[in-house]
Amino acid sequence: MGKELRHVFIGLDFTQTMQGGEQRLPLLAMENADSMDPGRIIREVSSPLHRVKSLLSIDTLKYSRRFFNHYPRGCRFYYTRDNVKVYRKFTREELDGILSLYLDYFEKSIYPSYKFDRSYLHELKKIKDENPDVNIVVYITPESAPLMKLFMKHGLSEYYFRWLSDIVSVFGGCYDFMYPHKVTRNYYDYFHDAVHSNPNVGDMIADAIYNKKVRSEQEFGIYIDKNNYESRKRYLEELFRRL
Repeated sequence: MGKELRHVFIGLDFTQTMQGGEQRLPLLAMENADSMDPGRIIREVSSPLHRVKSLLSIDTLKYSRRFFNHYPRGCRFYYTRDNVKVYRKFTREELDGILSLYLDYFEKSIYPSYKFDRSYLHELKKIKDENPDVNIVVYITPESAPLMKLFMKHGLSEYYFRWLSDIVSVFGGCYDFMYPHKVTRNYYDYFHDAVHSNPNVGDMIADAIYNKKVRSEQEFGIYIDKNNYESRKRYLEELFRRL
């Protein structure tokens, strides 16, 4: 406690680049969405009494009781004692229905009106400038192959590469997991909807960054920096064309 942060990991997703995206209603109601302000969150968790208050809060009791009651009835997710969210595995038929709902939503409500947010680069620079002594590690979260195929259908690849270029220009490099590979293609095994991967994929991302030291084309993850951006772009363009 009381030590300065030295390393910060930031996961980014493509929908954040959509102008006015924060004004859209989400597909499903957000949980605990009364405040998403980073400053407020950091202040709260830095409070010496935060851990005690969180354990004794009415909200904690309410959610604990809800999950305790729902677990025997087979609810689709629950939290372990380590506060890890666990999803039950959907059948193919269930996941097909969920994917269809998401794809229809993106097809009709998101991608047709997509406009790249011109302030996005400024926001990235602001994060970097306000944390000059922090090692910021950026990674791009994966999306299921059907959603990426839809993204290609609407001609949004130019904005995807603009997004990558902006990230690399600010932070020097990033780990990209949003492209066709073994995880995004095998979405029945690794995703619980079109956008969100299962918790074990987070472990795979950490393993790819820390242990395998992603630097070149691999089955899962690719590192992009200022020196290899053009060659990585050509490689990714080819993979997207094969979707």
